[in-house]
Formats: sequence, C-alpha cells, structure tokens
Amino acid sequence: MSLISLSPLSVSDPEKGLKTAYDRFAEVLGAIESKNLNPETIDEINKNTALVNEVKDEKKLKSQLQKKRYNILQVLEKKEKLVTQNHYRNLWLVLGMTVFGIPLGLVFALSLDNTAFLAIGLPIGLPIGMAIGAQMDKKAAEEGRQLAIEA
Repeated sequence: MSLISLSPLSVSDPEKGLKTAYDRFAEVLGAIESKNLNPETIDEINKNTALVNEVKDEKKLKSQLQKKRYNILQVLEKKEKLVTQNHYRNLWLVLGMTVFGIPLGLVFALSLDNTAFLAIGLPIGLPIGMAIGAQMDKKAAEEGRQLAIEA
C-alpha cells in the first residue's frame, strides 16, 4: 500500500500562510515515504490526506492542512514511534520547568522564607529538561525513529 499524494494547490498565487502550511504538509509526506510503515498507519495517513485533497476553499484549506499534519504526526508517534527532530527536547523543555523547576523553586522559597524565590526554580529546570530531551532525541536518531523534519 502506498501513500496518497497531496494534490497541487488550485490557487495560482496563494497567500504566504497557505503556501507554508502546504509545504509543511508535503514535507511530512515526503519524510515518511522512505519509512516502512504498517498498512493501518498508511491507511490512517491516506484518510487524512484525502480529507485535505477534498477541501477547495482557500481559508478552510490552510486550517485543514495544519490540523491533518498534526494528526499524521500524532499517528506516527503513537503507532510507529516515529518523531520529528527535537521532539523530545521541546517536550521536556516544559516538563523540566514543571517537574524539576517548580519543586526546586519551592525549596528555595521555603528555605529562605520568601515566596519571591519560587520562580527561581524555573530557569534551573529549563536546561535540565532540555538536556533530558536532547538525550532522548539522540537515542531516537540512533534507533532510526526520527523523521528528517522539524515540528
């Protein structure tokens, strides 16, 4: 089973946002062409692409391209364990601030008896989370689970 291709834009001079959304969607399809995917995953991707190909209105097309691109990336992550470049870094950036930063800030605030120091943990947790995410991205790249695109 092969992937359905994205139909060309019907508008001769599309607005910049539509062109960007179209190019990013096409980039995702191009990145997964070389991957060995399960037939169920290919079917799910083809359904999303077919829904995009059916849209004719320019304003709706931009929205559909963005939503379906996100859906495809979610399917690839859940079913195939494929992720984009820097996926885990971006995820752990936020998690580092919440998992490590807030508790560290709480420790500072309680030990110094000043709640103003609560926020000092966030910039400490940020690089910790980024480092964890970068290691996970590196591991995904070594295992061949990383797509050649950035979200």
